[in-house]
Amino acid sequence: MNNFTGFQVPEFIGSLKELRYLNLSGSFFSGTIPQTLGNLSNLLYLDLNNFLDQSNQIDLEWLSGLSSLVYFNLGGADLSKAGAYWLEVFNKLHYLIELHLPNFNLSSLLLSFPSLNFASLQVLDLSNNGFNSTIPHWLFNIASLLSLDLSSNDLRGFIKLRSCQLGPKFSTWLRNQTELRTLVLNKARISDTISDWFWQLSLTLDELDVAYNELRGRVPNSLGFNFPATVDLSFNNFEGRLLLWSFNVTKLYLRDNSFSGPIPDDIGQNLPLLTDLDISFNF
Repeated sequence: MNNFTGFQVPEFIGSLKELRYLNLSGSFFSGTIPQTLGNLSNLLYLDLNNFLDQSNQIDLEWLSGLSSLVYFNLGGADLSKAGAYWLEVFNKLHYLIELHLPNFNLSSLLLSFPSLNFASLQVLDLSNNGFNSTIPHWLFNIASLLSLDLSSNDLRGFIKLRSCQLGPKFSTWLRNQTELRTLVLNKARISDTISDWFWQLSLTLDELDVAYNELRGRVPNSLGFNFPATVDLSFNNFEGRLLLWSFNVTKLYLRDNSFSGPIPDDIGQNLPLLTDLDISFNF
């Protein structure tokens, strides 16, 4: 590790107009980032992770000149001076593929960002920032995103998984989610056999929606829901007899599967709260 504590970032770096790659990570320069870095319009890769000592706040005005940037790491920087406009600055870097901003001393995320334009962004790291807010929905509108790290924050709220193309395999991390109340995996492009552990989640759910996938297997003879619940297994490949569902099921959609056999005579007794039932196109 290099240690340039007490030395300023050299101004001459901004004159290297043909520079494509610049890595100053872990160098611990003092002072501020020279505005001349914004002259590096051909720069593709810039790593400034922990490159300033901890006493320096950073503004981002110079970033607007890095129009070719595809990788940027500013981990450990103090962006408290940047306020809420930091997101607008990065949003103008249209070719950015990876953006790493862990531990950068901001406590909140914009909840609304209608001008979102991260057309190429695939990796976004906002970990270890102590964000204390609901999860902004604009994060899930970045269509090109492959990796999102929000760990070590205090975010709360719902993560919408509908139409997120989580497949082809079923997400095993759900196995450890013991307090789920709503699970919607509609149109998630999952093509897999449901494991037995999945049905244990039903005890805490008030909505289970896995419609429009290619899920296979047999549903257990009975499922327990501790709360009034909506269940949608439509447009999959589930098979076996129609089930004796928990009496708490209020809406049951089983359309377009391979369920077979007689409809139980006591279905009304077993489903006294049922208001909607769709078992069409089973064979």
